[in-house]
Amino acid sequence: RFAAATPVGTQLHVIPPQANPGRPAQTTAADDLWNFWVFRTNINVNLSGEATSDFKNINANESANRTTDAWKFNINAGTNYSESRFDLSDGESFVSTRRGWNVNGLVVKSLTDHWSLGGKAGASRSTFLNQKLAARVAPGVEYNVFPYNQSTARSLTLQWTAGIDHYVYDELTIYGKTDETKWDETFLAQLNLRQPFGSVGLTAEVAHFFDDPSLNRFGFNADTEFRISRGLTLRLDGNYQLVHDQLYLKRGEASNEEIIARQQQLATSYRYFVSVGITYRFGSINNNVVNPRFGGGPGGGFFF
Repeated sequence: RFAAATPVGTQLHVIPPQANPGRPAQTTAADDLWNFWVFRTNINVNLSGEATSDFKNINANESANRTTDAWKFNINAGTNYSESRFDLSDGESFVSTRRGWNVNGLVVKSLTDHWSLGGKAGASRSTFLNQKLAARVAPGVEYNVFPYNQSTARSLTLQWTAGIDHYVYDELTIYGKTDETKWDETFLAQLNLRQPFGSVGLTAEVAHFFDDPSLNRFGFNADTEFRISRGLTLRLDGNYQLVHDQLYLKRGEASNEEIIARQQQLATSYRYFVSVGITYRFGSINNNVVNPRFGGGPGGGFFF
């Protein structure tokens, strides 16, 4: 499966070995005690500081996934807490905190080589977004222009979901709401290509609320890598969003400290990120030896 994700993936052919009575049988689904389920737990604690400021971040994530040709189940949950402290020139201290959690689930049923039926559900809490609770349940359909069994090399999917959203806010919003329920729909188009010339990932998303189409969002994302010549690669990553659906914005003005510390989401009509880079690699083609000696760690570098 690792080689399948590389440019040579389309050239590989997997041939099972001939039956050999003296050879142990390969593990099958019937021998899998976990029944295709894979679980992941991740816990991180980050601390940093100096004489006039310090920062701490604690986050934990748990996921459970089960993928077969017929069904796909994804469940994940996480929690996050961040705190920053700054000593000001007047002798006072400013403390900025952000906390949140999320739970999400996805169920997908394979219908044909091109069609899938799915359902999404999730709930989250974010002090940054002024949301005590944000919950959404949405069924949908997806069509892949190419057969799904070609996804390691190419895919072009068109996805539509429509669902119900319920919000409960920490503080009164700019629309005078403390809670509300809305219906929405989302269109998603995604192109993924992995060919000898490189890889291309393009995503376009359009979403809006049914009761007021002016509350909408458009996003475009590009994640590409092109081989210019042997060893020379051009990378282009970026995304751009037009944002007109910030229902959660807190009423009132944010203080200068809150703005600088990014303690809450501010009003905006767009967001963007762009990254361009070139990589040139040359040398021996036999560089496949694993040697972990002097692998780095604390004190392994210089500070400037």
